[in-house]
Amino acid sequence: MRTLRALAPLVAVVLLVAGCGSASKDASAKSTPSKTPSAKAVKHVIKVVYDEPTTNDDATAKEILQDGGVDGIASGFSDNFAFPVDLTIHATSGDGSPFYDPATKTVTLYYGFVNTTEKIIKAGYPRITDNELGKEWAAVDDFVLIHELGHAFVDVFDIPITGREEDAVDDMATVFFTDGVPNGAEYAFDAASFFHLLQNVQGRPDASQFQDEHSLSTQRAYDIACAVAGSSETTMQQMAARQILPPSRLARCPAEYAQKSKAWKALLKPHLRSSQTS
Repeated sequence: MRTLRALAPLVAVVLLVAGCGSASKDASAKSTPSKTPSAKAVKHVIKVVYDEPTTNDDATAKEILQDGGVDGIASGFSDNFAFPVDLTIHATSGDGSPFYDPATKTVTLYYGFVNTTEKIIKAGYPRITDNELGKEWAAVDDFVLIHELGHAFVDVFDIPITGREEDAVDDMATVFFTDGVPNGAEYAFDAASFFHLLQNVQGRPDASQFQDEHSLSTQRAYDIACAVAGSSETTMQQMAARQILPPSRLARCPAEYAQKSKAWKALLKPHLRSSQTS
């Protein structure tokens, strides 16, 4: 098994949750935290369970999940949110897509999917260095994990959603990265790049893709890229230089990002632990 510890994993992932309660400094930022009795009586957490890998590829996938920050995300969210129940992240063998099961309150991550992300990235960027591969690989899998945890948040916090829930939790993941993680905009853009490459694998959209609950992978890529662009002046300039989005859309990105950021912070703030709302 090749060692991935020398690659560039995501750092300070637990800072993801800091942005949720800290970006707004006006009086509204001091709203009353959740008063749920069970949240005060018991600290419910996100537990991470890794099944024993059955192949070398599975062992590599487990390592990239661990080095990439899965445990840090679980710990950071557990420390900052007052969950009404325990949640579980279950990493296991298999080739399915990650998913959240509201019946068991579990996000399932398949080692096969983790390895598939690597193959898609390497196929799309055949000259990518090991260091850049490690960074992008971890960024994509962490984005997908936070996306799935977004479904969990919608479930256990009973968050109202209009439109596609899949798009909404993409927005949540993007806001967490851009607002609370050092270099997070770069990691979110890595996720956008992955979805663009994924569309090439999926091929020309057919009826099954249009019927799916997810937006087309290319649409997801451009929406995430727009949010990244709108998250700061620096990223706006970077995205303008890349010419990924037409000027007409790019001009709307700051307002789109502000709307998404404001919405998710408002929806999640009542569920922050009291120490995170002071």
